[in-house]
Amino acid sequence: MPIEQDSSLTKPAEADPVEAKNIVSDPIASSLCPHPDASQTMQNHIRLLREYNDIRDIGTSLMGIIADNRRMQMKRVYEEFDVDQKD
Repeated sequence: MPIEQDSSLTKPAEADPVEAKNIVSDPIASSLCPHPDASQTMQNHIRLLREYNDIRDIGTSLMGIIADNRRMQMKRVYEEFDVDQKD
């Protein structure tokens, strides 16, 4: 009687190199935007938004330090530097 090989133990098929090249490293971006060019664009936008948020946080911290040193409200420091509080 021949021994049957369990199909779950077989070696998986080799991946197509073209498809492997299109895999996006960020799983969220790849699930939202499957097209490789659009995925790359979205990843770039996310990276730029993170950089913007980091810079904005640093600016807000510096404005807070200025306000503390001058014993002023943040609102007055924002006005002095002509920055809208929503920025």
